[in-house]
Amino acid sequence: NYYIAECEIKKTDNIDFKTQGSVKLFEIGIYDKCKEIIISDEVINDNFYGVGVNCMPMAMMEESMAQGYTYTHWEEERRRIKLVRPAVARMWFQPDWFIKDKESYYNLDFDYETPKMKCFLSYVQAFKEAGTEIELDYGWKNAPFIQEWYEIPGVREKGCSAPRDIEQHGKACAKFLDDLINGMGYTNIKYLT
Repeated sequence: NYYIAECEIKKTDNIDFKTQGSVKLFEIGIYDKCKEIIISDEVINDNFYGVGVNCMPMAMMEESMAQGYTYTHWEEERRRIKLVRPAVARMWFQPDWFIKDKESYYNLDFDYETPKMKCFLSYVQAFKEAGTEIELDYGWKNAPFIQEWYEIPGVREKGCSAPRDIEQHGKACAKFLDDLINGMGYTNIKYLT
């Protein structure tokens, strides 16, 4: 498939061209003047892995919804993911999104039905549907409700601490990945940092 569209694009223009259905250029954020757009399945460089994206999967979390983000916005974002089909997505993840409390964390009893986990899993699913591999950035931040027992004592910046119990952190991460990949079928999760 090889398509060329010649156009001058303004933010208010609704210009359609066919790829595998109709695509409005403004939906993928192209607002500048554009003389030629080429969409091709032809491989130009066989060493090129593909375009990647960085994702902070928090759009449908309470804080974002309170600022006006809606499910209509999410559907638009999901359409863009399917349109762009990134090769890989680096996704931020916080373990406190599935942690109920200290006891459940140490018993590896996680809650994947929390609003934050549902939001995260919506992104994982959208990337799976787009054929995108995920590099999971597991555990940069942590919420106030786990900081007392989760983070290293005396850390200057609360919420950015490495975990106090590295062995348990590893066990929790392994269980989490097993649940998502083997239990839920998110085999597009390929990498971990």
